[in-house]
Amino acid sequence: MGGFKWRVAITRCPSRQQPREALKVILVSQNDVKIRSHVSYSISSDQGMLAEQSTRELRIACPFHMIEEVEIPVDRLMTVTEESLIEGDIVVLFDLKNIRAAYDDDEPGPMVNTRPVKLEILDRQSIERWLWGSKFGVVSLARNHSTEVCGCTLVRPWAQSNPDRRYWLCERTDTGDINIKKCLNNTSVLDSFTGSCEQYNGKDLWVTVFMEKKESETNFQPVDDDTILVFCKLWEGPRSDPTYLGHLLVKNTAQCSYLSEQIMDMDPVVRDRGNCGVYLEERESQLKEITCSSLALEKCGVGSGSVLILRTWPLDDEAQSDADVTRIFFSFEAPAPMDHDISNEWRSASSVRFFSSNVTSVDLDLLPIFDSFPLPSEPVLSDNEEQETDDMDH
Repeated sequence: MGGFKWRVAITRCPSRQQPREALKVILVSQNDVKIRSHVSYSISSDQGMLAEQSTRELRIACPFHMIEEVEIPVDRLMTVTEESLIEGDIVVLFDLKNIRAAYDDDEPGPMVNTRPVKLEILDRQSIERWLWGSKFGVVSLARNHSTEVCGCTLVRPWAQSNPDRRYWLCERTDTGDINIKKCLNNTSVLDSFTGSCEQYNGKDLWVTVFMEKKESETNFQPVDDDTILVFCKLWEGPRSDPTYLGHLLVKNTAQCSYLSEQIMDMDPVVRDRGNCGVYLEERESQLKEITCSSLALEKCGVGSGSVLILRTWPLDDEAQSDADVTRIFFSFEAPAPMDHDISNEWRSASSVRFFSSNVTSVDLDLLPIFDSFPLPSEPVLSDNEEQETDDMDH
């Protein structure tokens, strides 16, 4: 209608006017701009008219928010004995006129929360950028402002606006960990960003989400309440930094060994490179191997938002303890990319980067050498010393 997208949703919920349930019918604006329109409606069943507004009234809708809502007491839909709902169809008609983008001074009403919420969107690109200079985790402690929504913005219509995107609500911790809370595409139709945001630094409201992408001709993997999302990285030896493999969706009751197999299958040639194992990133920058564990993921500490590392090493190398693997993992930082100008930097000071960890020792033979030069076999004299020696000879 009017070149804009709309959706009618019906849900059963507590009534705002009376202490009983109501059937709520809403017309949602599926647009990323504020809309103004004159609206009338009628809602009827086989038994007669349930609700009607015959005169058109001006309504303002914030992006991805309702432009009109109608409550119908549930008892009006009950049978005479009030034992069950009446059978039949409910016909909903919305009539919109003069639909256009709202003016700057158009306000939706005093009951609508228009306070801005800063949105941080994590995806493959943001995680890959983080791993260019970091080893642990998938996100920095500092939040990155991707876009902004209103507090009243309905989460589900916003998340479903692009059929090739799916969003997951994330909870940030003070240590930089990410906990995945739920899939926003499957939330209640009335849930808004106000119920998902948190105050950061005592002022701004923030919401962090992880965005999945898919090709247009494919479908997203089905999920339910037992589904967890884990992030996966590949680490190909002590002299390389980890790279991002992607994410996996798995049941939280699955065995660790099953998840390990799934992660190994993300790289089709990883098994040809030698030995490989899967490690869980734990708190305090520790790695714990779970490759062959028969325990359920939740028993091993793997939850939604956990980060797992697929590690490879040569066939002739011996297996190492978790402590040794952790120490080696943090003891090396790969050289900066060629397009990074380090001509004016003190290079010996940038060869090793230490992360917050309880690892206190580093193998010197694992550290990179950026500049090397032969040591002179005899003392090298300065220019002044050479001049003095010549004068003495004469």
